[in-house]
Amino acid sequence: TIDRYGYIFGVPCVLDIKTGGYHKQAITAQLTGYHRLLSFECGFIPGKHYGLYLHKDGTPELKEFSTDCDLFNACVTINKRFYRERKLNK
Repeated sequence: TIDRYGYIFGVPCVLDIKTGGYHKQAITAQLTGYHRLLSFECGFIPGKHYGLYLHKDGTPELKEFSTDCDLFNACVTINKRFYRERKLNK
């Protein structure tokens, strides 16, 4: 689920909050999916995409990420294949 979206200094943004660390490619794919969802379903087009990592000591670390449609599409393809295989093996 989308953690937060809205405007920062007038720029439409989407933000994902992480507490257990993050992997650059995983959060890039996730934010790309959120971008698509918000754009197509709500007409809200994020201009910036952020990951907010909350360290164990409570300090925040904000990073900006780019979208990557090829990466997102590859993840969707893998996910579909995984669930198709899983259904066949039941």
